[in-house]
Amino acid sequence: DAMVRGSKCPAACRRAPRVPRVLSAGGWRPQLYVLGNVEACRSASEVQMGAVKRKLKLSVIFIPKSIENNFPFIDKCIGFDTVVQGAVDAIHRVLLAASSVQGGIGIIKLGSGFMCLNAVMASGDADVCLLKAIPFQPKVVMEYVAKVIASKGYAIIVVEDGAAEDLVKKWKAKLDEEAAQGISRKPVGGSMDECIGKRVPSHQEDLKGFSGQVAGYDVGQYLKETAIEHFAQQGMQVTVRLSTPEWYIRSMPALASDRIFCTIVASTAVHGAFAGLMNVVIGRVNQRYVYIPTAIISEKNRPVVKETSRMYNRMIRATGQPSFQRLGHAKLITGRGDVRRAFTPDQALSDMAGDKPKTFGV
Repeated sequence: DAMVRGSKCPAACRRAPRVPRVLSAGGWRPQLYVLGNVEACRSASEVQMGAVKRKLKLSVIFIPKSIENNFPFIDKCIGFDTVVQGAVDAIHRVLLAASSVQGGIGIIKLGSGFMCLNAVMASGDADVCLLKAIPFQPKVVMEYVAKVIASKGYAIIVVEDGAAEDLVKKWKAKLDEEAAQGISRKPVGGSMDECIGKRVPSHQEDLKGFSGQVAGYDVGQYLKETAIEHFAQQGMQVTVRLSTPEWYIRSMPALASDRIFCTIVASTAVHGAFAGLMNVVIGRVNQRYVYIPTAIISEKNRPVVKETSRMYNRMIRATGQPSFQRLGHAKLITGRGDVRRAFTPDQALSDMAGDKPKTFGV
């Protein structure tokens, strides 16, 4: 029923559970199924080890579920296809908003790097994709965006939540300084979200979101105001639309592929528990459903997006974007001599898009 209605599990815990309290709760059945990210996997392992020490008859089975899709070994987490489809829908909506105004710039902030990569490749509408693991200079990005706007009238930027963390921290510190000096500040630019444009001082620790982080400005707001300030200095009129579709994506009903995947994973988990297995992770590896010891998942480093990875380079070919680290400087990305092409403001966009694959209408 949850797959059809589209919602989150009503019995969910955002923080790491206290193992003694969990085991002392009583009323345990012989099986416990846990869904969550890598941190939740470690917590499930601790619960299992605590049950063994207390000689409780408890089998803990873990099922990977994370929008980051960063579990080692397994092909994907349950729900990832639905998450990517939701991100593609969000990109399309921002595209419509940005293309309907003069000098439109659409910024979509998504929750993880792998979601950004897959959504950008699936939509085909994004012009720029900025990730946390790949450094970039905002000025270089805006210079390139200006070229894109001059070419087709609008530009779409997809950015990972947490990107340019150092720059955002400096920007926040500057805003806090201005607030301490009594300098009033008004929100700038257009927005697609009601919450955008409202700043919460960093010292108000009681105003925390669901994720435990203090509500306030992030990389989406930073890019939005950077774009407006940059193009204002250039004397160019732009309209910036910012969208943060996290909760829309999380509330989507599951796609057919994810429903089938969830059904198979669930039945595999139940079979493993009834067979007496415990402290294992259910996952699909090379199209086969397997049981993986939790200790192996916890000890292995989580996959991260790398500039040298095939998936990232496929995304680069889809967007045609250059290196955003320094103006006029190419980026050496592999020991084989592969070079990410440089961007110079005086270069025509048509010359830069030579590596971008052509698309043909049907």
